[in-house]
Amino acid sequence: MTWHRLALPAAITSALHEPQRRGSVGTPEMEASQPCLGELATAARHSLPITALVFNDAALSLIDVKQQQRGFKANGVRYPGINFADIAEGANWRSYRVNNPR
Repeated sequence: MTWHRLALPAAITSALHEPQRRGSVGTPEMEASQPCLGELATAARHSLPITALVFNDAALSLIDVKQQQRGFKANGVRYPGINFADIAEGANWRSYRVNNPR
């Protein structure tokens, strides 16, 4: 398990241990999709005070950078924009989408 796959479960554990404190978690976009749907639903079901930020650059960036460094074209690492706010709402979270932070 990598650090970003641990982020939401760790925030849930913290919120269960100290529910009076709001927790926060930041995660890359692909780690916030399918692997975390169960965690999102669990946090919502228990009304845990967690704020989650999903950083979406529409690419598997670490692999993309390595492909570029080796002179390869981007292959299988870019994908269309996914609306993670809609995914969060599907798991009963209140969500917002920011397309341009300015």
